[in-house]
Amino acid sequence: MKKTPKQWLDEIPTTRNRKGNDIWFTASCPICGYEHDVTVLSSDAVAIAAKMKVLAHLRMHHKEFVDDTTADNTIN
Repeated sequence: MKKTPKQWLDEIPTTRNRKGNDIWFTASCPICGYEHDVTVLSSDAVAIAAKMKVLAHLRMHHKEFVDDTTADNTIN
């Protein structure tokens, strides 16, 4: 079933990881498991950045599952 980019953003899981002083968020594709890490510089904006990378992956590699026909062009 197709979902809008906003629906996909809500379903993309993120995890916060830490090793020593390094902190990063990992977002994962819910279809194939592709992961993208983003190093934390400040706050939860980094988690959104990781999710956006996975959303771009979904749009490129899983087009059949993303409904981009909506008027929501704010999420690219």
